[in-house]
Amino acid sequence: MSLTNLVEIRRAGYLEPVLTVGPHTFRPQIAYSTESDYESISPSLNYLLDFNQRNTTVNLGVAHNFDRLTRGTFLGRAPGARTRPISSSVSRKC
Repeated sequence: MSLTNLVEIRRAGYLEPVLTVGPHTFRPQIAYSTESDYESISPSLNYLLDFNQRNTTVNLGVAHNFDRLTRGTFLGRAPGARTRPISSSVSRKC
């Protein structure tokens, strides 16, 4: 009987500039992560609109994930995972 040590290193990062014009805020983002057998790229965009002297904010967002296997048993037939989450929220300061 043998024991095997599994070591997995994940590297990840993102870039998210914030662009504000009056009450409008745009937050585009690109995120990237990689492992020895996996890669993920995720672009997104959030739009925020402030109301009531910045006491209320409406947020709308959309994102898409591009995930894929880069090595391994299932590489030949495994499709990349793709998701398109859409989010919205309203926040109010009390």
